[in-house]
Amino acid sequence: MLSIMLDKIEQLAKEKAFERLSNAEKALVLSMMPREEYDQIRRMLQTAEAMDASVVAPERLRARVMAQFPKSEGIKVNLWLALGILAMGWGMMWVVRPVVMQEKQVPVIQQKTDTVWVERIKWHEKVVYKTRLVPAPAPLPEPIALQPVPSNIIPAAPLYLPDPTTQQAIGTSLGDTPELMSFFTQGDQGK
Repeated sequence: MLSIMLDKIEQLAKEKAFERLSNAEKALVLSMMPREEYDQIRRMLQTAEAMDASVVAPERLRARVMAQFPKSEGIKVNLWLALGILAMGWGMMWVVRPVVMQEKQVPVIQQKTDTVWVERIKWHEKVVYKTRLVPAPAPLPEPIALQPVPSNIIPAAPLYLPDPTTQQAIGTSLGDTPELMSFFTQGDQGK
């Protein structure tokens, strides 16, 4: 990070004097060095550029350096070697050929907890067993000893009344539910 900031300051010193820097650039320079050091770097860079422009290598030195390196006559390629390399390249392309991928449509099953997805309706017979509790008949009272009855009086026959709890109506009358009555009588309308 430090080297990046120093490179940026060096670039600024090559291009601008301290007075021509923007406020942000001045803040960057002053965070790293004082103004006198920036001016010194700027003078040194300008002097180095002028010195580098005037330096030219002598022709004799250049010729001696180039004489040290052998001259190349170009690259000679053997025909059989080139054909072998091409054959190996073709063989490697056969071995490393791209694999053909086939797309297959696979249905994705999503599970959601807040939504009901109905795939298929299955009908189940529902059998409802209804039970009715019938109270057990009350036990008969124990016979009471009676005084003798004169024989000329005929006792009255006992009256047996049905228990009202056992006389409950089972089912519903069609007269009570008109929608059932219309359901049972609809069949004759289509004929």
